[in-house]
Amino acid sequence: HLNSSIELVREYWSDEILVNAYLNLAQVKQAQGDLDAALDFVDQVIQISDKLNLPQVVATGLAPLQARLWMAQGNLEAAELWAEGSGLSADDDPSLLRLSEYGALARVLIAQGKLDNAMRLLERLLLMAEGAGWMTDLVEFLILQALAARPGVVKTRDALMDAAYDDQVYVDDRTIDSHIKRLRKKFKEVDGDFDVIETLYGVGYRFKEA
Repeated sequence: HLNSSIELVREYWSDEILVNAYLNLAQVKQAQGDLDAALDFVDQVIQISDKLNLPQVVATGLAPLQARLWMAQGNLEAAELWAEGSGLSADDDPSLLRLSEYGALARVLIAQGKLDNAMRLLERLLLMAEGAGWMTDLVEFLILQALAARPGVVKTRDALMDAAYDDQVYVDDRTIDSHIKRLRKKFKEVDGDFDVIETLYGVGYRFKEA
């Protein structure tokens, strides 16, 4: 149905709407595991964006999506080249307009084993999520921060609860497990071999040492 809709958009609507349609289809193909097709749609969006002179679309949506797809293919070198040319740094004060780019940069840094740089960036993203009131993102940033701060050290579920939640908030073990599952899923979307967060059954979790 989405392909048919795009054919209609191509015939009757503007290129700007077609950009959004291709982006949606790229994300569908990524979710289906068809990374080559997803990258093909991204390439088509880049061509349209270049023709229409839409750098904001490329900067805030396409570039980080393309970097995530490269990483999912195991093409870390291409993702690293994007990161180097992005003008972004782990020491920046991230803006909401470029959140997806900074999120992709953090994943590249973790894939490179540059945990200190990733931690600095995660701290800034954490402050931004807190200021914007994004509770789920905030909790997951805090859990990731607690694990990445001391690779190889086991964090119990209670310790992760303490790191991520206010003292007045009660959550059970399954809530922490759900957040870990979401974090793994997010990283596996950009790196199918991601196994940095280890489970120690009956104990807790730890961030694998480089």
